[in-house]
Amino acid sequence: MGAADYGAVLAPVMLAVRVYYAAVSPIADCDETFIGWEPAHYLTYGSGMQTWEYSPDFGLRSWLYVMLYSWVGTAAAAMGVDDRVMVFFLTRVAAAAAMSAVDHQLAQAASRVYGAGVGGYYAVCVACATGPTLASFCFLPSSFALLCVTYALGQQLGFAPGARGACVKAFFAVIVGVLVGWPFIGLLAIPLGLDALRVYGVALPLACLLCLIPCVAYAVHAVDTAFYARPVMSTMEIVKYNVLGCLPYQEVKAEAWGTGGSLVDRAFTAIGCKRDESGARGSHLYGVEPASFFVKNLALNFNLAFPIALAAPVLVALQRLCRGG
Repeated sequence: MGAADYGAVLAPVMLAVRVYYAAVSPIADCDETFIGWEPAHYLTYGSGMQTWEYSPDFGLRSWLYVMLYSWVGTAAAAMGVDDRVMVFFLTRVAAAAAMSAVDHQLAQAASRVYGAGVGGYYAVCVACATGPTLASFCFLPSSFALLCVTYALGQQLGFAPGARGACVKAFFAVIVGVLVGWPFIGLLAIPLGLDALRVYGVALPLACLLCLIPCVAYAVHAVDTAFYARPVMSTMEIVKYNVLGCLPYQEVKAEAWGTGGSLVDRAFTAIGCKRDESGARGSHLYGVEPASFFVKNLALNFNLAFPIALAAPVLVALQRLCRGG
């Protein structure tokens, strides 16, 4: 069975599984309600509850990201669809379809590079695993970032000296995922960037960065500034709050601090940030999980694929050893 045959069988199955769970699954996370659905309801119908992350004092979330999801509701409202429950499910189905499309693209790319079996195994794993299935229709920045990274990986497998478009598409997807969705996935761009340097040299990857980052950043800044009624870029604000532990905008604005102090303090001042020495804010606000959390999380979300992935390097090494013998 070739790559096209695997795609013809598995792509509809993957989509059907995700559409089914999009239709029957409840909203599992309060963040999805207040980070996604409430702002989207505001854009579509003119009303919605505001969480503190969308307060102009913080400006931690991108309104451009919400706009990318709310187009379904906006289009439905424009066509006279008044059933908001239907709009809710249509938005979920659209998100699930988009994620299924990029997963299918990655599976097809893996089939072309490594053989049809590899692409088929990947499609089965993501179709059956709990994590990718639920993430496919969740209205969260991390789910949007997953979509962008998955698309970029599919393009990366097509990197070749004559396929310059694959490099541009991969870089664009990652940059959108970082600046519009979830900036902390930037670490995942490092292997992609190194691979691009290996295949294309310096010129094309550098041109992609210099052209695409300012364009996407300008779009995020323009939309966020319009909604927050002050110059702001949500990507920078969430990094300043979660990583640097900075005070909210209004508290920084109200305080008068000089340019004295250490070099670090002056650097923080230069980016409009004053560190919160009380420790009452930041990514640790609601506690920090132990390292075992990641093992449990991967096991729950990826089922058998997780132990198989852990065993893969050993199995590959044994295979090569046996062949060499």
